[in-house]
Amino acid sequence: MNNYGSVLGAMGRYEEAEELLRRAQRLAPEDVSVRASIGILHFRRAMYAMAEADLGWVCEQDDAHGSALYYRGEALNRLGRFDEALQALERATVLQPQNAKAFYTLGHLYDRK
Repeated sequence: MNNYGSVLGAMGRYEEAEELLRRAQRLAPEDVSVRASIGILHFRRAMYAMAEADLGWVCEQDDAHGSALYYRGEALNRLGRFDEALQALERATVLQPQNAKAFYTLGHLYDRK
């Protein structure tokens, strides 16, 4: 259910994705991967404060969740919380050295300093 919901979100089918992911969350409310998928869906829908809240929870539970750190950093950047974004993205690049988008945003944040 979580994987299918994530795929629907990536395809832009946000309402269907949210319905599936919320159902998955009701079945497993403490599941980190489900909450990460919900946070990423919120990010894709430009709901950055909600994304940051969900992904922040994920990062508290699992500080090695690379995609949660990346999307949280991106959400923080869009919320204007640049120092926090910098920290999240620095950690994300360590965990996901192949994530070119994380390095790209990180470079922009370094330029701001």
